[in-house]
Amino acid sequence: MTQLQIVVLTAMVGPAYLIFLCLIGDMIGRAWLSTIESSWERGASTMLAGLLAHAALTSVALVVAPGWSGMALWILLAGAVISWRWRRPMAVTLAKPLLLVIAYSVACYLVLLSFHYGPARGSTIFWSIFSLTNVTPGDSPQSAFQAQYLLFGHQLIGAQQFALFDRPFLGGIITAGTLPAFGIHLQPKFYDYDELTAFAYTNLWIAINSIAALSLLNVVERFSNGRSTLIISMLLLASPFLVFNTIGLWPKLLALSLICLACTQALRKNWIIAILLSGASFVAHGSFLWAHLSFGGALILILLAQRQKYGITWPRLAAVPFACAAVPIAWFVAEHLVGGATPLRTYYLYNVQVAYGLDHTAEQIAKEFYSSTNPANLAVLPWMNMIKGILPIETLDAILNYRLSNEAISWRTLGETLFYTQHMRTWFALGLIGGIVTLRGLLHSHSERWLPRLALIVFFVLPLIPGLGLYRRDDLFLLIIMMFSAIPVLISFSIGFSSLREPTMTAIALAMIAEYLMIYFWRYPPGSYAGEFHAYYLAVIVPSLLIVAASIVWPRKWQPSKLKIFSSATR
Repeated sequence: MTQLQIVVLTAMVGPAYLIFLCLIGDMIGRAWLSTIESSWERGASTMLAGLLAHAALTSVALVVAPGWSGMALWILLAGAVISWRWRRPMAVTLAKPLLLVIAYSVACYLVLLSFHYGPARGSTIFWSIFSLTNVTPGDSPQSAFQAQYLLFGHQLIGAQQFALFDRPFLGGIITAGTLPAFGIHLQPKFYDYDELTAFAYTNLWIAINSIAALSLLNVVERFSNGRSTLIISMLLLASPFLVFNTIGLWPKLLALSLICLACTQALRKNWIIAILLSGASFVAHGSFLWAHLSFGGALILILLAQRQKYGITWPRLAAVPFACAAVPIAWFVAEHLVGGATPLRTYYLYNVQVAYGLDHTAEQIAKEFYSSTNPANLAVLPWMNMIKGILPIETLDAILNYRLSNEAISWRTLGETLFYTQHMRTWFALGLIGGIVTLRGLLHSHSERWLPRLALIVFFVLPLIPGLGLYRRDDLFLLIIMMFSAIPVLISFSIGFSSLREPTMTAIALAMIAEYLMIYFWRYPPGSYAGEFHAYYLAVIVPSLLIVAASIVWPRKWQPSKLKIFSSATR
């Protein structure tokens, strides 16, 4: 099979799966989905409902007959098609969000392909992803690793010691149930994927991660109004943060989508569903454990304070903390029963390489760690990490280390600084300029309302508490680890940007586009092939950002929202 045939065939996997999720989710959740007014929220909720239903049925298949795991998708799809006649009017309303997610996933896939077939091409698609996004070849295919172990267990060649419960594996379940459904079968050799499998897996997870775009657009819609909604939406979709993490393939954006859905369900007073969805975000990626616990704790305190107002009975209230604790407890009990090495645990706790944890016990690693440091540095470390999380450290470092004797400053030097600032620092997910606007929003009077403050506490402040007490890694509190912190950051950015005058909005938006362009440019290597055109990446990025800039400067006629900056559901 030629490269072109592989690319074209695998490009259909992700969009097809999104369509299937819409049909399945609409079949399962029509009763409660029909009450959602926002098309973005409805689209994300429908797809996530379909995805969780598919994961649940695939789990049963993996226990009973792993070889038939691909049938789960077709069974659910058959039920959706049979009931299509009665659901067609409802499904029509999902066309807008579905088309947006498909278009966004295709655009991200094209960005990756244009990079992969240029001068920066890696030995595999996963190495190209690393060159573009900084997501390592051990992180991007992690759901494929998990799927292999779920399908082959200890018979997995080259990874007999693979610890399934070393990290949550919802992504592995989805992969094990989707690729075989499309006739693409994983092999029993660890990290051995032919191009067809690797490209299909890549396209699938770009599509799944693209669902996060709808969840974040719903946040923008809630906390902005008028023309600012359009501009913020375009800036979000074009941001390196969202594009690179979508292409990165790791399931963190899926976890972010699930925690966003948990928040909207909590606002609708579906508290048990909200807690279970929050738990599902932890099962999607282990870094969301702290977000789940802080979300559950805050929800329990709110319900205790508002018990009489909402008429909540004590048995119903007691079910909330039980549901909150059930997911992580079940996970860690299963891990204890199954056993096996947990190198990721030592990686996070003691700042050693993952592979190091396979050959050394936790006791050995702990002794080595504590002998290499001192109590004073351990006491200061958490506060240093907090400061690094809210300041543009890379930018400040470039300024402080400037010397006349340094190499000549170029746009590539500045692009590198801007990339690592937005890639690493929570408050600067939308870039250096975006971080300043975010700070303005945080200090704005609208941010004093209960929902923005609660989001900041739950998804930024509270998750630091267990991290401060447990983690022993330098530079821990990064955006890529605390991905859930994108929620309060986007809320503050939306509030801060919406408070600007229209001419100022346009000027700042164009400056942010210029910053984005510099970041994208820096990821492209300076070398090229003489006599041939291989700058496909630049040919995709530049026109795309020019289109975004044009939509900001010359927007279509925009009808201002009748709502104020907050809808009634968020007050």
